[in-house]
Amino acid sequence: MLGANNLTNLDISQKNQFNPFFDCNVNQLTSLDVSQKNCFRYPFYFLVNQISNLDFSQNTNLSYLDCQQNPLVLSLDLSQNINLNWVFYKTINL
Repeated sequence: MLGANNLTNLDISQKNQFNPFFDCNVNQLTSLDVSQKNCFRYPFYFLVNQISNLDFSQNTNLSYLDCQQNPLVLSLDLSQNINLNWVFYKTINL
């Protein structure tokens, strides 16, 4: 869990798997790269941050994404997420 920090950049592009879930809530993140990785098999929580682009493309094992309260989000790429069952994105500007 990465919660209530002053992080502005997070690069987890070299990780293979997060288990059982990844929680990245209440930070100041402006950059997050998780594209082209099949690392999220369980819920991904990404609430209350300051990011403008979320790229979860090609995370084919991702089943649940919660990215509520990210008011600066302008784009959300979920392409090739064939197992994605739930996405919560209330209060983002898509």
